[in-house]
Amino acid sequence: MTKNGSSDELPLATDEVAEWVELDLVPEKRAVKGTAQFSAPQLKGWLALGKPVIRNLQPPANSEFASYDFRHVLLAASFRPEEGAPFDRVWVQVDLETEPQAEAIAWSMHPRRETNRIDITKTVGINATLGLKWLSSEGKSEQEQKFTGLQPFLIAYNELCANPIWEFVETEQVPILGSHRLHLIVRKTPAVSVRGRVSVTATVKHKRFGLFTCKSRVEDAPALPFTIS
Repeated sequence: MTKNGSSDELPLATDEVAEWVELDLVPEKRAVKGTAQFSAPQLKGWLALGKPVIRNLQPPANSEFASYDFRHVLLAASFRPEEGAPFDRVWVQVDLETEPQAEAIAWSMHPRRETNRIDITKTVGINATLGLKWLSSEGKSEQEQKFTGLQPFLIAYNELCANPIWEFVETEQVPILGSHRLHLIVRKTPAVSVRGRVSVTATVKHKRFGLFTCKSRVEDAPALPFTIS
């Protein structure tokens, strides 16, 4: 394992199958845009989380990491919005808690950033008073510039902290739907348990209720709990 958090020497677990848990999305009782939140319905069947799969990782012997424990936490999320009411943004957050004087942080996150290519067109106009030639009939010289940019649709935040977050952003090319795997390497104090919680916050674009925010709820709790030993 390297200082920048890469885990080339610690292979990620990718073959485990998570047990899915259905979560409701409960609208917040406040206005974000348009219709007040409390009039929006509770959303059932839109979201499922996989129970975190945890695997021990062994750091290289006699390395600077030998004084810590490392765990690979495999997370899974499945988004199933209704037709005509897409997710605008979704935040999947993990909160890590441990004993006083102990440590538990997100040492590494994957993916960190996912993007798609977009074509951007920019028109540059120059005022005729500058005395340039090749002016248009409106008295301007215009030049169209085309280039390719990268638009992020998945971004990781709070690496090296106890509250890592993945943000999904809807784009024209990539809607927020389907199943996704998220990998987290947790560095913790040895022989100390860590309590983890996975929660989801989402904004939904609804034809009737406008843009509103909702939070996950499973078995009357706002988050899916797990333990790292």
